[in-house]
Amino acid sequence: MPRTSIMYHPKYLEKTAIEDFHDRLERLMNLLDENQVVDGEALAIDSEFEPITREMALQAGHTETLLKDIETTEFFEPALWNCGGAVKAIDNIMTKKCVNAFTTMPVGGHHAGPATHWGFCYLNEIACAVHHLRTKYNLQKVMYIDQDFHHGDGTERFFHDDPNFFFIDFHGQKAGEQPGVKIEKQLQNIDVAMPKGIGGCDYATIVKEVLDFAINRRKFTPDIIINYAGFDSHVDDGFNRGQIKVDDNTFAELTNVYLRLSE
Repeated sequence: MPRTSIMYHPKYLEKTAIEDFHDRLERLMNLLDENQVVDGEALAIDSEFEPITREMALQAGHTETLLKDIETTEFFEPALWNCGGAVKAIDNIMTKKCVNAFTTMPVGGHHAGPATHWGFCYLNEIACAVHHLRTKYNLQKVMYIDQDFHHGDGTERFFHDDPNFFFIDFHGQKAGEQPGVKIEKQLQNIDVAMPKGIGGCDYATIVKEVLDFAINRRKFTPDIIINYAGFDSHVDDGFNRGQIKVDDNTFAELTNVYLRLSE
């Protein structure tokens, strides 16, 4: 059994939300191939999955109005495929075909809410994955950690009032927003606006302190942990324009934090 399933389908390269997504995905798959790290024990690529159906998108909480809007674009099919990869990741973990999974994506998802979408996001793959987890496997409690530079507003709209979904979001400051930690006392919701210029070590410290609060102070014990990796927080990524300076070592450190926490 591979420790990690990498969810990837060749269809992903046929149509991506932006060229940058295509280049990153192609570069990732080439690096895996060149370094021969996919050996069936540590990592294995899984392309044996299908796009979700339109019906499942509705069952997961997307509105008919949203679907009709997306169907007028060229990204409806890529969005269905994107959600299909996330759903298959749940299946692989729950049927013990892997310990954890890393999903690649042709389009984004965390800015897609039940009725609106923006920012290269069309359908919310997290909503689909959680719906699948709850309906097929009857597991309810999810800890969601979003470290994308941009706020995961769509995912928050899906689960804002859900006591079994702990939403934790680390993002760059929005226009006019003060940096700091916002905790909704009656809800499982923590929003962290990272100060401009924050570096890797300080960034990691804040993430670890917030997770400690959620687990040990709020006593939230999830059935599964979902990390929206958000590599646009990287120091060399053009999307954040140097506002957050997370380096390679910090991404690796945080990944290990999430793995240890899940174990």
